Amino acid sequence: MLNSIIIPAKNEPYLPLLLGKINKIIDAEILVETAEGLGQAVRNGIKKSKGDNIIIIDADGQHNPKYLPKFIEALETHEMVIGSRYLDGGGDQREFYRKIMSKIATTLAKLKLNNGIKDPLSGFFGFRKKILNKINLNCNGFKIGFEILMKTKPTVKEIPVIIEKRKIGESKANFKEIVRVVNLLCR
Repeated sequence: MLNSIIIPAKNEPYLPLLLGKINKIIDAEILVETAEGLGQAVRNGIKKSKGDNIIIIDADGQHNPKYLPKFIEALETHEMVIGSRYLDGGGDQREFYRKIMSKIATTLAKLKLNNGIKDPLSGFFGFRKKILNKINLNCNGFKIGFEILMKTKPTVKEIPVIIEKRKIGESKANFKEIVRVVNLLCR
């Protein structure tokens, strides 16, 4: 089974190091997408991908590729895998402000889904491509995984991961993006 790794990246200086790490860990199709906006970059990657499974990983080093083999293994028995900060063994090493904003948005998302998933807004996730056959993705923000959860109701396995501090460069996420996510969740 072919696995496709989609890396949305716009001016990410850590990208060459990330690609080297991924290539040492797994053999997969790697698609680096540079479209304006993370949602559009992921959608473009999905359209181009040849893999049966798709995994989304950030280009800034916050998502450690060491978890990729566990993601691939989980996709053998589940339709979606989520890297969770909120399971035993998981965590978030980012700055306090980012952790608080993530926790607020995640709490709202959990209320909306009401399915027991601990980290439905994780940006580090994978899924079987075929679950998208009957839906259109149109999320413009960084929570395309949440849109997949809402529209497909897949079988899910969460894997504890540690979200690390950005390795190089500055985050493109900001308060305005968090407000947009909260507004989406409160509809």
